Amino acid sequence: MIVAVGADHAGFPVKQRVINAVERLGHTVIERGAISTEPVDFPDVTQETCALVLDGSADRAVLVCGTGAGAIMAANKIPGIRCGLANEAYSAHQMVEHDDANALAFGALAGSARLHRRHRGTVPRRNVR
Repeated sequence: MIVAVGADHAGFPVKQRVINAVERLGHTVIERGAISTEPVDFPDVTQETCALVLDGSADRAVLVCGTGAGAIMAANKIPGIRCGLANEAYSAHQMVEHDDANALAFGALAGSARLHRRHRGTVPRRNVR
């Protein structure tokens, strides 16, 4: 599967970890969006990332912003994109398997450290509360 991964400046610090997790699962990644923590306009990143799904270059899109909410709002304005919030694994699975989502979003700044490690496919190095 080919996955387009896009992030704004708030999502940039975790974007590479998302890419690494997707690649560890055996998928190919097309990277879009912020290349630093310098502010960018997330609707533009969303359009660029989701366009790859619409033109068939990617099978799915993963969008990372501060909370995930802005990404969802921007993505769902694009005809043909069906995006939901994936701040935990069960919802992410249900969206794709049962709700035909072709994009998912999550917040780099929202949720617990444990949640983000789970999404990134990394193992916690210490106990997290």
